[in-house]
Amino acid sequence: MRDQERFHRLARGGAAAATAAVLLLGLSACSMNVGKQGEAKKSVDIQTPFGGLKVRTEVDPKEIGLPVYAGARRVPDEGHDSSSANVTLGLPGFGLKVIAAKFESDDSSDKVLEFYRKELKTYGSVTECKGGINLKGDPGNQEITCKEGLGAEMRNKVELAVGKGSSHRIVSVEPLTKGCKFALVYLQMHGGKESTM
Repeated sequence: MRDQERFHRLARGGAAAATAAVLLLGLSACSMNVGKQGEAKKSVDIQTPFGGLKVRTEVDPKEIGLPVYAGARRVPDEGHDSSSANVTLGLPGFGLKVIAAKFESDDSSDKVLEFYRKELKTYGSVTECKGGINLKGDPGNQEITCKEGLGAEMRNKVELAVGKGSSHRIVSVEPLTKGCKFALVYLQMHGGKESTM
């Protein structure tokens, strides 16, 4: 699955879980705030007695904890698809925070990967996978493994991941005809059993 599809699936899954919780548990004492700071900058804040969902499309890459590769450009938004998001979901027994931003560079994917291999080492041992990663186990103690049996469209992509417990940083790099595109992701989970990215 492509970076954008994976990112949107995760955001939609969080939104669907929050929506289901609100509908099942009632709308009493519910508040919702939708803010627009221009065409590209949007935010949603839903709070209920049972949990909440916050979504922002304006992301400062410093929130991810990784520098942006020199000379890289933010991937432009396409219609309703934002190239960055900060999603926080809080429900009883489960919490999820995802901060992600997509970029493109005229440099090769090899150069970008080498840069992020070094940067990620500051957080611990780096797992490198061709195609995609899995996060397995309890959110308080997740293990990073590589996906197997991927389709041809995933074989050119490389994902680097590092993290301990419930907090992970992921860099996904895919070559283009000229240069590459890459995504920087910070993921934090609490509660639940297992997550497949």
